[in-house]
Amino acid sequence: MIYRALILLAISIPAFAQNEAGSPLRVTVTSTTAAEQPAAQSTGYRLTKVFHDPEAKDPDSKSSGGIIYSAYGPGNVWHGEVPGFIPEVAVLGGEETIPLTDVYERGRFIYAHYGTDHYQTKLVQVIDENRFLIAEFNFYEIENVSYAHFDRDAEMLYYSVIEPNIGESAEARIHAFSIAEGKEIWQSDSGTSHGDFEVMESHLLTHYGFSGQDDFLVVLDKGNGKTLEKYSLDTAAEIIAPSDGVFYVPCYSGIYRFEFLEK
Repeated sequence: MIYRALILLAISIPAFAQNEAGSPLRVTVTSTTAAEQPAAQSTGYRLTKVFHDPEAKDPDSKSSGGIIYSAYGPGNVWHGEVPGFIPEVAVLGGEETIPLTDVYERGRFIYAHYGTDHYQTKLVQVIDENRFLIAEFNFYEIENVSYAHFDRDAEMLYYSVIEPNIGESAEARIHAFSIAEGKEIWQSDSGTSHGDFEVMESHLLTHYGFSGQDDFLVVLDKGNGKTLEKYSLDTAAEIIAPSDGVFYVPCYSGIYRFEFLEK
């Protein structure tokens, strides 16, 4: 019954999260001219390392980062179980059936990724704390979507692409898509993000690290995506997660905690 309720509630998805035909909103990558560059939002911040144990290891970093379920594809599960209220397949365009590959929780929402495999996300559904489906995004034109963050109040979608074990590091970045305008408004510099990220009032906090390259915690301006700081890490971060008033950052080797204050 919960499964049916979630599907039927798709008709209540706000218009800004759909196209004119009521289908999932198609996300596209577009270029912007210098005149179209949005204004910065940052008025200052302070990033402070408050803990670092270079020998520590988090054996359950996926759960620490809000990952509920992760799989390469059907029958090849890496972590967790599918929640009972989330369908294991989705239909895109009324024809193609695609399996669930990832479920994670960020802030108020749960995100469900559907695709041919973990690295080929084609559809992202956003589910609220009452288990209502509130938005759907079609990523057919985007390669290797890693994480998404839906800002319902601002009508914005942020998403990262490219993971360190697949794709080109030069393409590893975050994109900001305006739902109200139906277009991308900024993308961060290449080599700034390869996984999850946190969205705050005026900044984004993310991480980057590929084999044979330096590893960083990265601060971005929320208004225009500009890189404000790259804090060097000993090894690549696995996730970023709010924890007891600080950001918990377990790495391939070692664990950090950072305090981040906006001005």
